[in-house]
Amino acid sequence: MDGSPHVSFSKPTKPLPQNSRQQNFWKETEAGKGDLARKLDGGTAYDKYDYKKVEEVENRIRHESKEHGQFFDKDGNLIGDTVIGNEKAIDISAYKDRGKDAVFTHNHPTNGPFSLDDMMVVVDFDMLEIRAITPNGKTFSMTRGTDGWKVDGQSVPMVYRLVQEELRANVNFNKLYKEGRMDEAWDMFYTKVAERIGGEYKRK
Repeated sequence: MDGSPHVSFSKPTKPLPQNSRQQNFWKETEAGKGDLARKLDGGTAYDKYDYKKVEEVENRIRHESKEHGQFFDKDGNLIGDTVIGNEKAIDISAYKDRGKDAVFTHNHPTNGPFSLDDMMVVVDFDMLEIRAITPNGKTFSMTRGTDGWKVDGQSVPMVYRLVQEELRANVNFNKLYKEGRMDEAWDMFYTKVAERIGGEYKRK
């Protein structure tokens, strides 16, 4: 059983004073219900995204010794040819025209999580999502939030520094790090990065 107390709110039946805090609270609550209903009804772009072709490509490139990257359009279709880099990086700076509202997936041969460059490019290109897959079976995902990216690509290094400073004093993060539970530590890091840049982070 959840130890948290259950709290519920009931809208008052009597008229509330005009422009009072109580009236404004209920106005915002009712408006929020509409926003929530629209989100549940329409979902976000990636809620309905067809990942079939994305996952087919990921299965093909997951164990490559060099980084391979592929763009997909909003309907899940391939855009252009696969871009090939080296063992540690892939340069897609010449492909910004493919990036707007696209899903970009690529492999990380060293089993690492997202790089700083990954986060800069997903924001700078205004991608729908960037994915990184690893030989040991992990899939990292950073998707654009419903309100869009909050920063530009050049601001991402500052976000990294702010999150690093915040986590230095985080007991749970330091415990994970010292115990070598790096996947969980990276999850904490990129969840906080996502909050600051306007994204949603997942690891599968």
